Amino acid sequence: TLCLEESNSRLKEKVAVQQDTLQTLECEKNVLQEKVRTLHIEKEAFCKLQQRIQQLESQISETQLRFDKENAKYHSACRQQESMQAKQKSLLKRVDALDEECEELQRQLGETEERQIDLHNQLQKMSEEKEEVQAQLAQQQDLCLELHKEKQTLETHVGELKNSVAELKEYVQALRERERLLVAFPELSPLAQAQPQSTGNVLLDMEQQLQANNIRIKVLEQENTTLHTSLVKLRDRAQNNATREASSQEAWSLSPPSIPVEKQQNHLTQMQKSLL
Repeated sequence: TLCLEESNSRLKEKVAVQQDTLQTLECEKNVLQEKVRTLHIEKEAFCKLQQRIQQLESQISETQLRFDKENAKYHSACRQQESMQAKQKSLLKRVDALDEECEELQRQLGETEERQIDLHNQLQKMSEEKEEVQAQLAQQQDLCLELHKEKQTLETHVGELKNSVAELKEYVQALRERERLLVAFPELSPLAQAQPQSTGNVLLDMEQQLQANNIRIKVLEQENTTLHTSLVKLRDRAQNNATREASSQEAWSLSPPSIPVEKQQNHLTQMQKSLL
């Protein structure tokens, strides 16, 4: 029963741990879903940036056209040449910056797509692990239920066995008391007046008689041990009484009348009966 209780407690602890693991997986799933939504938002932002790049490219084209027109007017507008060159340099730097920004955005887009694929794979793997954990949890719950039923059955059997053992102990005690009485008072046995039955085998009859005698001797030895213990207690008590009487006679000048011998013997007999 103790082993079953320990197994049941260990299984309950495992169920609690797996439930905690399941809750942790649910939290991680929610986090991953939040990351996926964030990636979608970033993707939409990237699309907007691409549109912005296209707009800027169109702006660059228009600026280039304006630059060509201004260059055509170079000979007629010398005073505007320096400003036009400055504008050209500024626009070229802006184009370079936009090119670098476009390359960086393309690199980030590639990393984002790879990260999205990894997150999707992780989410699928965690879903599979969640299903496995749920299956194991169901199996362990079924096992706990079976163990609980088996424990109840064993407890019922143990109670029945305890009752049977108690009844057998009472029966054995009754047989021992009967055996002691039959050995101490053989005339009480209904077979005392009957002649012993012979099996026809002298050796077997002698062995049976020897076993019966050993039982009687064992019971008589137990009775003698009890009587000896009672006798020792009785002698010690009588000696103590005699010592107290002698002390009382010395302490008082007027001694009480002496107790007759017959009364002392009756007193000793009563003490022996009480000890027995």
